[in-house]
Amino acid sequence: MRLTLIVLLGLGLRLYRLDAVSLWSDEIFTVHWIHKDLRFLWTDGLIIETSPPLYYTLLKFWAWLAGPSDFSMRLFSALASAATIPLVYLLGRAFGPPATGLAAALLFALMPMQLFYAQEVRTYALLPLFFATALLGLLHFTRTATAQDRTGGWQGLPLFTISALLLIYSHATSVFTVAALDICCAGLLLASLAFLRLDRQAAAFLLGVPALLLATMIRLSFKSPFLIPRITIWIAVPVCVLAALALHSPVPRMLRAALALAFVACIGVGLHGVYARTPTDKEDWRGLVAELMPRLAPQDILAVGPGSGVLPLLHYSGGVLERTQRQIWRWVPAPRDPDIYLPDTIPPPLLVSTETLVAAAREGRRIRLVLQERDWLRHAQAALSATPPPVSVDRSHPRLVLITW
Repeated sequence: MRLTLIVLLGLGLRLYRLDAVSLWSDEIFTVHWIHKDLRFLWTDGLIIETSPPLYYTLLKFWAWLAGPSDFSMRLFSALASAATIPLVYLLGRAFGPPATGLAAALLFALMPMQLFYAQEVRTYALLPLFFATALLGLLHFTRTATAQDRTGGWQGLPLFTISALLLIYSHATSVFTVAALDICCAGLLLASLAFLRLDRQAAAFLLGVPALLLATMIRLSFKSPFLIPRITIWIAVPVCVLAALALHSPVPRMLRAALALAFVACIGVGLHGVYARTPTDKEDWRGLVAELMPRLAPQDILAVGPGSGVLPLLHYSGGVLERTQRQIWRWVPAPRDPDIYLPDTIPPPLLVSTETLVAAAREGRRIRLVLQERDWLRHAQAALSATPPPVSVDRSHPRLVLITW
């Protein structure tokens, strides 16, 4: 009953204000990408989108069942994240009493990082789910394989193998996660074959696997930026189990109370960030396009910045841009790399310089230039110093700028 309440609490937090914020550029790419056929996703599509295609495939079938709305698209991640909560309980229960499992599940249910990525149309919510099932399978295998009675010792391997494959096909960096699991498992089997102790298992699987992964990522980052926080989202699973073990360890009650208060404070600050700051941290494409489209006359020029996406405009225009085959301009104030991918539902963006834009403005055509924040920071001076200067610069939509001539 208590576990059910924790799962319901976690699900409720993941569903709260699920579609209150617009999809941002990466999410909109995901929504667009799942409309490609399956053969393309698993073959030629990998040349353009290097992330493994499992998430896109699952989301494609989910969209067919649940519909294409922003809420439905994010619901898939929310449910995957909520489904991880009982698995964290099982892991906590494997290393301690039932209270440890409940504490681990509660911490995972409330962890702000999990809530944040449970509300995104991206693959990251799948990583803790598949890591938890992989660890459960490997834990069952090692415990049985090192016991005197080894009956059923191989039963955990199919679960681990399937989960490891799902991990790898969910995100490319999961290769390192699976390698860390394998190394820790091999180390345990070699170190104490028939005398495996619980504390050694906890150290290997709950500390060793994350430590190996982080050490590898940090080492690789000396050559190229590799350690991105979101790819470590699965580490929350062993961290929550370790925290629950600490809360139920035989240390003075005052120390455990202080630790619990620290957890409460951290979670409280994180929840404020997820629900209060997220609306200003994600691009408000939904609001900007809803405001822009009614004011966009047929003779107006719609332009985007050199690094700003076209897909968000298509997604939130309700099909108007595709039906009218509107020509979108791409402002190029400085040399840039060519687009890796362009949608085939509208004509390719027309590359134009600042001089071409202002020449159109002198001819009396109204220009609407949409910039993502990074384009604004890089090229604001080029836009503001144009002659004639813009008549307005609208920054009312988070992470987006609408410049009008």
